Amino acid sequence: MIKKNLRLFVTLSIIGYLFYFLYENKSYINFSDYKVNYLFIIFLVFVIKHSIQGLINQILYTNINIKINLLDALFATIINSLGNIFGPLNLGLGLKFAYFKNKFKFKSSDFIKVSIDYAVFHLFYTIGIFLLVLIYLDKDQYSEYVDIFTFLFLGSFLVIILSNKIVNFINSSGLNPKIKKVFSLINFNSIKTNRLKLFITANIHYIFTFLTIYLTFNFLDIDNTFLDAINFAVIGEISSFYRITPGNIGIIEIALIFFKDLLSLSAIQIILISITQRLSSLLSLGFINLLLSLFFKISD
Repeated sequence: MIKKNLRLFVTLSIIGYLFYFLYENKSYINFSDYKVNYLFIIFLVFVIKHSIQGLINQILYTNINIKINLLDALFATIINSLGNIFGPLNLGLGLKFAYFKNKFKFKSSDFIKVSIDYAVFHLFYTIGIFLLVLIYLDKDQYSEYVDIFTFLFLGSFLVIILSNKIVNFINSSGLNPKIKKVFSLINFNSIKTNRLKLFITANIHYIFTFLTIYLTFNFLDIDNTFLDAINFAVIGEISSFYRITPGNIGIIEIALIFFKDLLSLSAIQIILISITQRLSSLLSLGFINLLLSLFFKISD
């Protein structure tokens, strides 16, 4: 109860501070400068982005031998995303698990294992993208960032590579079977089916993620490059790996502000971009849900 109340306090404090920050910097917010025609494009790209995430769900969970139609995969994406937006930790994953468990037969441990494996590979790949962009921009200028993320990249790589040996060692030990079962979750070998298809689809999803941010730059009349959009996206993704507040609100923004010099953005610009992204994402999820409700029948 104390932990739950503490999270609620932190969340409300961050939201309150964001509103206060916007109020104090209202002189920097000029709506007449915004290019409103970009809003529909941003919304449309978000709809496509969330639809691709549904396709990723469909492909990923073939690894636990369940065949999910695209409509179910899209609905699972909606409840997963909304759970993460409005709930702490990874509530969205829990809601997605409950939805699939009600419709399909599979081992709970298999679902958790595949989800963890994908999340770790996603983090590993995201750090790799960030490193490549930093090195391309100027390795010497951003050497401190390169060193930090090279360490994280190599650490993640070693964990993935050595996971089989670690699990085999634990299994051959005399530890409690329940402990062995927990350690089996770090054996990153559960994604065996449709790897190439999953990789290509995930990369397309990345491109649309970068595009939403670049379009948001244009909407807010911020003269930043597509590479800045990539950096903005990957920093947000990395800081979202462990969720503390609903939607990790405040946490993502703090991480982005920490890297504001790298992004060539001010704190107020970062917050405005984040608000635009969050609202556009929410509206597009609502639109997809409305389409599914009106024109398609979700299987029981």
